[in-house]
Amino acid sequence: ENSFNHTLSVYRERLSLAGRGQLELENRDLDTGAPTRPGEYRLADDAYAKLAVKLASQDPAQLDPKLVDNVLAFFHNLDLPYAARKKPKVWSKTVAAVEKLRSLPAVPKDAAAPKVIPAENQ
Repeated sequence: ENSFNHTLSVYRERLSLAGRGQLELENRDLDTGAPTRPGEYRLADDAYAKLAVKLASQDPAQLDPKLVDNVLAFFHNLDLPYAARKKPKVWSKTVAAVEKLRSLPAVPKDAAAPKVIPAENQ
């Protein structure tokens, strides 16, 4: 019962933080608890590759700097064994996207993230 109550308490606190826009979660492998690493999990690598390409195709002024930083941190060394490397067309698009994101002007760390407009309002 103590474990359940503790879990419930942590869950409620995180919901509260999320409601205030203050929730920050570490990028961790939920199976091992270790930080997410390239080549560790194919689906994560594929998701990061797709995200890099999607971000690179958008207006830089509308990008969340923290998200861009996270993607660039994941692709910090393009020589690592990313799953996308096994698909030449996908890898080529991914590398081009990462290079484009790297070339974006730095955004001050205290800059507010752009406002997200729900799809139904666009």
